[in-house]
Formats: sequence, structure tokens, C-alpha cells
Amino acid sequence: CAHTVAKQLQHRYPERLHSLVVFPLPFVAIGVWAAIKTVFHSEMMDKIMLVSGPAEQDSPVPKDKLEGRIDPEILDAIEKLRTDNFKPIGSF
Repeated sequence: CAHTVAKQLQHRYPERLHSLVVFPLPFVAIGVWAAIKTVFHSEMMDKIMLVSGPAEQDSPVPKDKLEGRIDPEILDAIEKLRTDNFKPIGSF
């Protein structure tokens, strides 16, 4: 069923997705993705980028892996938004 839905969406609406970048993901999730990505058309796969890495509060953004997809200034702005949302424990 999921295979059929994926095929129908990518054939009927290929322009709906310009690009998708997901980070950080656990390394295991990258392996699972490798197993299921075969249901998608290769043109769709070119639009999707998954990056594994640590997801701690102070973990750096993997800029070296994202340079070709996201402008460095945008990455900096997104990171600032992310870290601005952290609150010390007990400050609610």
C-alpha cells in the first residue's frame, strides 16, 4: 500500500517537492532509509538528503555535508533559531 501511494504521488505531483534535507538522524535511520528508498523514483531521490550525526543541544550543524544544498547564511539563521528556543531547566 505505501509503495503504491509513493509511486502515485511522485508520478502525479513530482513538482511538489523541490528538496528535502533532514538532519541530524541516527546512523540506524540512514540504514533503514537505504532499504526503503528503492520505492521512490530516482528523480525524487535526487531531491532528498539525509545526514546522520549527533543531536545534542551543543552539537554543531554538519555544514560540510550541507554546503551544496543550503546557503551557509541560512544554516546560521536556522541554528540561531534552534538554539534560541533552548531554556535552562527550571526557567519555564
